Amino acid sequence: MIIESLTLNNFGAYKGRQFFDLVPEDEKKPIILIGALNGSGKTTFLNSIQLCLYGNNAPQVKLSKMSYSDYLKNKINRSVDKQEGASIRVNLIIEENSESETLSIERRWAENENGKIKEKVLILRNGEEDKSLLDNWFQYIENLLPLSTMPLFFFDGEKLEDLANPDKSSGIIRSAVDGLLGLDLIDQCKSDLDIFISKKAKDVFDKETLKEIKVKEDSIKEVQDKFPYLNNQMQKIEEQIDIITSDIEAYKLEFKKKGGEVYQAKEKLTNEKHETEIDKNIKINSLLEFVSDSAPLLLIPDLLKDVLDLDKVENQNDENKKEIKVLDGFQDELLSEISNDFSTKDQIKIEKFFEKKITKLKDNIFEADHFKLSVLSQEYLTKILKDKESRKKELGKSIRSLEGLNEEIIRIEKNINEIPSLEIVKPIQDQISVHEKEKAVLLFKIQQLRDEIVMEKKKEEDLQKSLKNNINKAIEQETAESDLSRFINFSEKAKDTLQIFKKTLITKKSERIESEILDCFKLLIRKKAMISKVTLDKDNYNLKLYNSKDLEIFYEDLSVGERQLLAVSILWALAKISKQNLPIIIDTPLARLDNIHRDKLGKRYFPHASHQVIILSTDAEVNNKYYDMIKPSMSRSFIVEHNEAVGGSAVQEGYFGA
Repeated sequence: MIIESLTLNNFGAYKGRQFFDLVPEDEKKPIILIGALNGSGKTTFLNSIQLCLYGNNAPQVKLSKMSYSDYLKNKINRSVDKQEGASIRVNLIIEENSESETLSIERRWAENENGKIKEKVLILRNGEEDKSLLDNWFQYIENLLPLSTMPLFFFDGEKLEDLANPDKSSGIIRSAVDGLLGLDLIDQCKSDLDIFISKKAKDVFDKETLKEIKVKEDSIKEVQDKFPYLNNQMQKIEEQIDIITSDIEAYKLEFKKKGGEVYQAKEKLTNEKHETEIDKNIKINSLLEFVSDSAPLLLIPDLLKDVLDLDKVENQNDENKKEIKVLDGFQDELLSEISNDFSTKDQIKIEKFFEKKITKLKDNIFEADHFKLSVLSQEYLTKILKDKESRKKELGKSIRSLEGLNEEIIRIEKNINEIPSLEIVKPIQDQISVHEKEKAVLLFKIQQLRDEIVMEKKKEEDLQKSLKNNINKAIEQETAESDLSRFINFSEKAKDTLQIFKKTLITKKSERIESEILDCFKLLIRKKAMISKVTLDKDNYNLKLYNSKDLEIFYEDLSVGERQLLAVSILWALAKISKQNLPIIIDTPLARLDNIHRDKLGKRYFPHASHQVIILSTDAEVNNKYYDMIKPSMSRSFIVEHNEAVGGSAVQEGYFGA
């Protein structure tokens, strides 16, 4: 199926006749892009197609809680006279058995002179009015695109996150799976068999038995009548929760803009400043200890070297003087010993020898300022000069560390000075608190309603069992050869067979569903190793995710973007399994996704989701970057612009800035 075109006339945000040509050029260019700012008509586009196809069964009609006529009246453009009315026309191209035909579905409505809304529906097959198809339109569209599976193909991106929530997704998945596999028909067959047995049994029951059965049937109906009310109450509360959640997010954004997060961090910043100041004082004391010791001497290394050199000179002088004294004494002693044995001439030679040695030593004695260091002082100064570079590095590191601490204190003080006053943030904080309390109350009410539904279902099951026991007891009184006995026997066998068939079908298909969801999710997600297994509970249709260590990943552990991609994966997988050749319409597809996940959706989902993919987007979602990304797969684009002066939106080809 292809949606060939959509024509809107005075419908919702659209003023006058507006036409969308939606046929893709070829299979390589399935995307039709429709751009509109919020409030200009994106969601109206999606709703118009659903309304045209399903009439009073369209989901938005049921959600509005209005009568069908009131809903239609409300959808006439506000700047138009109600008697002028509105209309929607959808042209479909249906291909079956290699043959193609065009269906046109048109709904027109206007207010008559009595103030009542009158609707006219026209269906054309290949340009010719087909009244027979009109009479059986609901059955036809249910076969073509069942309401139970329609959300797999026409969906609102902003509401996708619900599908990733196990509390909300099980019902959607159950409905989709039942519709895809025809399980609703199996359940209907089983129910019809029970009705058949009951009717046949009543033909032979006595008045007393019939009276007992009637009482229990009335009790069952009374219980069953509660379910629509309870579900409606749950839906209303869920809508309230959605509104409150949206309000909380808006208040949190305002809180953040006004510096609320900084205000909440005030105590933390104050403590951080105090701890940094302690670190600074410790560092200062360490530096003071360092500079009070030998650090100042590092400023005069040349002078220290001169001091050591002078000390060496003085030490050498002392050594020379000692040697001279030793030589003088040795000379005198030697001469006195050899005076009798050597001639005067030899003695003179010896004297000259010693004189030469002593003179040389005296020549090496330098004039000094009697500068003399102790041994400890020599070692101390030598060590300072030896460790000069390492000490300088240590000192530089300490100084840089101190400077860093000063900068950190300045930064913290700046943040503290920017903290808004309590008067600015407290009203917003109070609103968040009030709304969160309201939300908690509503969540509690939801849980109470769920518990009540479970209790009523148990009550219904007990009544059904009791009713069945009454019928069986009465039936036992009939002969085994009676027609009733044979009817019951074959009906029960048929029901058992249907149940076995249903379980086998679910088991077989659930494995495929699990595999497809996992494959689709891995194609879209940035962290490919995040999820390694997906399971679908065959009884309650709850979806569970597991990591590589076989540990369950809970809904709360996923980011908003990851939840949205999981929801897209679920829809994509179910649509693929359905093997229905149907178009995809996505309203607001990239909301709340980061750039990486947007890239994945733009490259891997949009071009391959279906043979026709209609994307409804704001300029903030499909911007220039994503427009260029999907352009190779795009057949055409439209822009919907609202004109306040005209009182409605109009359509033209093109896109924001393209």
